[in-house]
Amino acid sequence: MDRTTKILSAGVIAGFVLLALLPFIGVHPVSVANKVATLWQNETGEITASSTARIELASLDSGDPELIKAAIYALSNSLTDEEVSLLFPFVEGDYTAEIQKAALYAIGNHETDEVRAFLTNIALTHQDVELSKAAVYAISNTGGENAVTSLIKILSADIKTDIRKAAVHALGNVDSDSARDALIELIQKQ
Repeated sequence: MDRTTKILSAGVIAGFVLLALLPFIGVHPVSVANKVATLWQNETGEITASSTARIELASLDSGDPELIKAAIYALSNSLTDEEVSLLFPFVEGDYTAEIQKAALYAIGNHETDEVRAFLTNIALTHQDVELSKAAVYAISNTGGENAVTSLIKILSADIKTDIRKAAVHALGNVDSDSARDALIELIQKQ
């Protein structure tokens, strides 16, 4: 047997071994295969970077929160700003609060209007105060004047004090004149 044949044979054997082990590590090949089949191609049948990212997300059926969080963080680093919405379902879906917070922080690493709007909506409307606060801190990570605008909107909203307090702290983390001005104005109103 030549070298190429040996390598291919080893790859096939490794693939079968992995397939046999998947149920034992909590990944169900049928559910993953179904998700991949529906996410593999875009509307025109082409495979895109976005499709590849969706395939990677679809494989997160292991149920291990630490593995899912690590995958979310790693994937966030490779997503473009246009693809970051692929992480939104991890906040809105039926995941643990730990995974939802990881997704919020990963989303906050992207500085787009879509991200700020998503995070602001979560901060203002989510039923879980801790997740709302995590969204507030994620907004401050997006930086800039647009983050300050979102944080002031949260601070001015008729929502729970803990969330508004998080917005105050987040404003303190944004290095801008308008953030300082908003904090000074808040103090002067008291």
